Amino acid sequence: HTDPAHHTIMKQLAAIKARNAGEAFSLTTETMHERYKSAGNFLGHMRFEFRSLYNHTEYKFLDQHQIKDGLVQKVEITPETGEPVLAIFKLKKIDDSKWLIDSFTIIGRGDLQPI
Repeated sequence: HTDPAHHTIMKQLAAIKARNAGEAFSLTTETMHERYKSAGNFLGHMRFEFRSLYNHTEYKFLDQHQIKDGLVQKVEITPETGEPVLAIFKLKKIDDSKWLIDSFTIIGRGDLQPI
């Protein structure tokens, strides 16, 4: 049995790797929809700002923490460049059953980070 939050992140990473913008965008919350406006914008942002997610070769789930309005999941992402980075996904439960990605941050050397 896969953790439902893990399942959402796995689907998200698979969709990004497959360049399936619609699927990747559908796994995000309304907050992300307002931020990126369209699936194409979202995938473009992944391509240019979050290259380690866009070009990952493997990933490993680390610790998970419950927070007031959802949970935080740490994931070690290994990009094509081979230098792992830490991705921190914040997820929210929608309709008491479905977990969606509300935000994520990359900590590591593989990405350009906005300041």
